[in-house]
Parts: sequence; structure tokens; C-alpha cells
Amino acid sequence: MFGTLAEEKLRHEHEQQVELSRECHEGDLKEKYRLARVMEHKMELEEKVVSRQKAEYDRMRAERERKDLAKSSRHKKRKGT
Repeated sequence: MFGTLAEEKLRHEHEQQVELSRECHEGDLKEKYRLARVMEHKMELEEKVVSRQKAEYDRMRAERERKDLAKSSRHKKRKGT
């Protein structure tokens, strides 16, 4: 029916290891899901930042081109005079 005291001790230690392993695994899964949510938010934020940076870059490039065109136009008028 029951094993020896040494067998019972080994069985008890094994059960404790299994329970500890199960608890660690559960904690690891929770951390995995938390990190997955964080990653989703990170990607959304990154898309917003890149979009804003691109819009600012495009605006500055258009402004520079407008100034260059105006400068070029003034330069041509001076030569023609």
C-alpha cells in the first residue's frame, strides 16, 4: 500500500518540484501575454511617431523647395535686368 519513508520523501519532493514548475510556467505565460500587449502598444506608438516625422519632413522639404524656387526666380530677374 504505502512505500517506505524514503520513497514517500522522494515522491513528496517530486510533487513539490512539479508544483513549482507549474507555478513558474504560469508566471511565464502571464509575462508573455503582458509583453505581447506592450509590444502591440509600442508598434502603434512607433507608427504614430514615424507618421508625424514623415509629415514634418515632407512639410520642411516643401518649404525648402518653395524657398529655393523663389530664390531662383529672384536670381533670374536680376540677371534679366
